[in-house]
Amino acid sequence: MALVPLVVACEPDPMGRQPPPNLSGVYDLLSFSLRGGPTYTAPEARGTFELSQKPRTDPDSVGGNMSAEAIVTSFDPPLEVAYQGTYWNFNDGTWGQKGIVAEALGTYTLGFSAEVEDIALTITITEPAAAVSTYIWRPRYVDP
Repeated sequence: MALVPLVVACEPDPMGRQPPPNLSGVYDLLSFSLRGGPTYTAPEARGTFELSQKPRTDPDSVGGNMSAEAIVTSFDPPLEVAYQGTYWNFNDGTWGQKGIVAEALGTYTLGFSAEVEDIALTITITEPAAAVSTYIWRPRYVDP
């Protein structure tokens, strides 16, 4: 059995700028916090996140389609998040997402997370205030 990690690929830029990473893939929720409150992890928090990048049209950003589903059972009633829409990520670590009824802005990092001691995609939503939250997602590995 071989494990194949999520590949982060970038197209070369004719101006020599490094494009933002291609975040396409499926991720599993590792932790969630809402408005600076407690951090919830499995089994209290679980979910999946899928990103599908579209062809790049801007040298400083990429984006595509996204869907997310998460549930935190520590809330009464349980907090459920279901989101479909588009996303974009920039060279400077800026993250944006837009769904049918809401748009959110924040930051992202992809790399080793000391908090979860693994490779992770961390998305911190900073705007609007009602949506301030942090999600840490682990890239899903596939068995070819």
